[in-house]
Amino acid sequence: MIRQTALPSGLRIASKQIEAVSSVCVGLWVDTGSRDEPTDQAGISHALEHMLFKGTERRSARQIAEEFDAVGGQLDAYTDREVTAYLAHVLPEDVPLALDVLSDMLRNSRLDAQEWSREQQVLAEEINERADSPDDLLFDALYQACWKDHPLGRPIVGRAEAVQSLRSEDLRARLQSHYTPDRLLVAAAGQVEHEALVELATEHLGGLSTQSPPRESCPAPVHFATAELQRDLLQVHFAVGLPGLNLTDEDRYALHLVDLVLGGSTSSRLFQDIREERGLCYSIGSGLTSYREGGLLFVSGSTSAQHLEEVLGLVRRELNTIAREGITTVELQRAQRQARAAVLLSLDDLGDWVGVIAAGALVYGRYISTEEVLARYQAVTPEDCRQVAERCIGTGQMSCVTVGPVQGAVSPGSA
Repeated sequence: MIRQTALPSGLRIASKQIEAVSSVCVGLWVDTGSRDEPTDQAGISHALEHMLFKGTERRSARQIAEEFDAVGGQLDAYTDREVTAYLAHVLPEDVPLALDVLSDMLRNSRLDAQEWSREQQVLAEEINERADSPDDLLFDALYQACWKDHPLGRPIVGRAEAVQSLRSEDLRARLQSHYTPDRLLVAAAGQVEHEALVELATEHLGGLSTQSPPRESCPAPVHFATAELQRDLLQVHFAVGLPGLNLTDEDRYALHLVDLVLGGSTSSRLFQDIREERGLCYSIGSGLTSYREGGLLFVSGSTSAQHLEEVLGLVRRELNTIAREGITTVELQRAQRQARAAVLLSLDDLGDWVGVIAAGALVYGRYISTEEVLARYQAVTPEDCRQVAERCIGTGQMSCVTVGPVQGAVSPGSA
């Protein structure tokens, strides 16, 4: 059972005690990400995440690292489009230390101007590293093509020029305006007692009182465009994008099963046809990206320039078929077993557990139990799959993005 407590300030605490493990994953989740940034500050959420590790009034950056190393703990963080998370994996007796350090980072970070100047160079190197990564380039370009001017279409790390123009005062203002108790969640899973966690959260974060400006919901319709990024590579990396579903759409379970059949596994149609039977590529598959305001269904892979047109034609053909006919009963049953196994196997990972807890609190307003998730997958019918495939793929349009040695080989349009 997941237990939840809300403090008068709006701060939420949620946890699940799991007796079968010997550790705890505890974290601070902030309900803000790159989607919430003004255009001229694109990348500030990711930059702030970096800077919270650079020292507080009580601890230097080295001391933060050494305190976790001294107890064998792991400290990590990430920024996404809608949330930012700071996570610690520790032994049960070290949960007080973990929450003390995490809350110290949030409340007392110095955000020193000199330190920020150094970190700007680090962030520039990270942006450059992504520019050297075909996969990173590919998906940044795909999101921009599909979501155009919507904030979901911007790279999480931001653009180099915007990051370089930020000042430490901008980071401090962002911390004060968006890291507020109404956007904060303390989540934990493992050998943790909820009452003790609430007591620690109240001690370290209970004094927070400011509120954030409300997030203005703005649906993210999918646009259709092409982008060709010329790179001196041996292969062409490609991705096609189609409308997906947002995180709360009731058809999301059916679409996930369609995705598994299309290209989400090694037994999928695309993998078996294009790789196993035709040998046209090593990497081919499909996937889903979902946020509160919209989602994408995508197919991605890599192939030689001479085979690109053929591969894209086969992808379009399969998309057409699945939009028109849906999937078979045998394929549905196999996908349901895959989904069931994935859900149950994820329960062995404490990081996945705190992710589930955070999604329940921040997105759905309630915890969606494992039993409910499994029942929703099991209730999907072939007709449900046909209808959701027609809804998402049946427009006959898709975006197409390539990275590599090819020019003028792709065009938007029919799937």
